[in-house]
Amino acid sequence: MKTFVKALAIVMLIAAPAHADFWCPGTTNGWDVNGNAMTETFGGSGIWDYSWTGTPNNRELFDIISLPGNWDSKVHPAGNQWAYGDGTGSNTLTLDTNTYADGWLPDTNRVKVAFEPNTSWTATGSFQSQVGGSDWDNGNINTPMADQGGGIFKFEATLAPGNYAWKPVVTGSWDSISTNSRNVNTNNIDFTTDAVNNHVEMWVDVLNGTVKTVITPEPATMALLGFGALALIRRRR
Repeated sequence: MKTFVKALAIVMLIAAPAHADFWCPGTTNGWDVNGNAMTETFGGSGIWDYSWTGTPNNRELFDIISLPGNWDSKVHPAGNQWAYGDGTGSNTLTLDTNTYADGWLPDTNRVKVAFEPNTSWTATGSFQSQVGGSDWDNGNINTPMADQGGGIFKFEATLAPGNYAWKPVVTGSWDSISTNSRNVNTNNIDFTTDAVNNHVEMWVDVLNGTVKTVITPEPATMALLGFGALALIRRRR
């Protein structure tokens, strides 16, 4: 019974939207706003694919629209989607219109890719001067994101209390992933630290086109809190 309830809870977090079709104009088809219909993986899945073959290892730009011929129907209005072809020039762009409650953003309209070259990622933002270098420096050697495997990268730091903004970028560029998914110069991600919750983890899932920010007590504070809780338990005994 417990297993059934747990499975039901997971399903309830995912809601497929009612949307008819999507199109993907871009550099691979001369920005033909009426061409390149995306294909739903199966009826009602809310997941749409577009595959292409172009120039090997080439950076391509795209937009995803919900009405053919209408640029105002872009799923993510700001900027263009970006992706790279593999060694044969091929890749698949996926729009996932389901809604998720897994802590990653965006929680819907995620733009995914089947292939991503072995790029390096940098956490940029208004926090960088605290760890060395200048803020909003897309080549800052002090804020590289560590490869966690599977297309996931992380940067972490303990920051002074304050209000900050950040976003992950392909090192040396403004190709980014954020709350508006895989865009050129995406939205900034705001977060706040205080005297206790000041250890920040910044994550990007490159293949799934998502990010998350996790704020916790810095490690030494967490250790003290743990010792305090342990002492309280022993005292009650």
